[in-house]
Amino acid sequence: MADGGHPDFVRMLVKARRMAGTVIAQPAQRFHIERTRARDPWHLTSRVARKMPAHTVAVSLNLSAGRQPLQFDGLLQS
Repeated sequence: MADGGHPDFVRMLVKARRMAGTVIAQPAQRFHIERTRARDPWHLTSRVARKMPAHTVAVSLNLSAGRQPLQFDGLLQS
């Protein structure tokens, strides 16, 4: 289906969609959030709640080191 939007706007939307996909996929890859095993909703919520701030801290460390926010590889070596 053809998109009749302005090319700059479409480019911006594509860029935002890619960034959102990257941010959503990183906890799944880095913290194995898809395989968080818990016996009840309370423990599941607790485990996910601990993993999300870890992602935020890693982004903050990257920004303070002058690195790209989502490049976690090599973060501890720099």
